[in-house]
Amino acid sequence: MVCRGQDADRKAIHDKQLHNGGERVRVIVKEPGKDPEEREIQNELEEIQKIVGGFIEIVRMHDDLVMVVNEEGLLLDLPYNFDYWGDSIVGTVIFCGETLGEDGGELCDLTDEQIMYLKGWTFWWL
Repeated sequence: MVCRGQDADRKAIHDKQLHNGGERVRVIVKEPGKDPEEREIQNELEEIQKIVGGFIEIVRMHDDLVMVVNEEGLLLDLPYNFDYWGDSIVGTVIFCGETLGEDGGELCDLTDEQIMYLKGWTFWWL
């Protein structure tokens, strides 16, 4: 559990498979109390777990946009980061693209449009 409250429209996937074989992907990383930062990271489970500080949970924001959070963020009392649809998100968050296929979803680069969408969020200026 990574957020406070429930949102029936939000789909969370707990055991995300990373199919890209470690390719680098363009993401936005948002640490609590800091400005979001565009980065290029390895699309490998270990790298993603290192950034969020533990087991991952995928929260689907749109069909092609997800946030990766620490699955145990609330249990670990990680610091507050921002609100999403009335839920408090804690800990470091990675925003990335997602492609859906027969074998499930794959994490992929953020598009320029997705980056502009995320930059429009209020937390961008916090």
